[in-house]
Amino acid sequence: WLSRKPDRKRTKILVVDDEAQVGELFREVLPATQFFVQVAQSGREATNALAMDTFQVAFIDLVLPDTTGVHLLKIIRDLHPATRTVIVTGYPYSQLLSDAFELGFFMVLKKPFTGEQIRSVVNDLAGASRTPA
Repeated sequence: WLSRKPDRKRTKILVVDDEAQVGELFREVLPATQFFVQVAQSGREATNALAMDTFQVAFIDLVLPDTTGVHLLKIIRDLHPATRTVIVTGYPYSQLLSDAFELGFFMVLKKPFTGEQIRSVVNDLAGASRTPA
């Protein structure tokens, strides 16, 4: 029972990106003792994850093989309005980003990014969204 106690305090993070290396980077740089990172490589996988669980922070790629980050942002806003969302994109000056602005999100993380940038963003957002146990 002691080994499960820290799980309740870990911040749940959803990473939606069709590039497997992006999810791997998040898992490498965020300590598993503090963060549970779930990776989805498609809109379908992300939608399933959002239906099954609540995440404190979600990193959403704007361009996915089966949908857009804007569509996923709408789902997150409907199902989990308290989730803090970060748009991940290699195209910071696109119409999709403009559409996402209308829905509201917390910040943009421009590709390519570093592990240190991930840690900084997560610490800022997770610290602001943590609730007492």
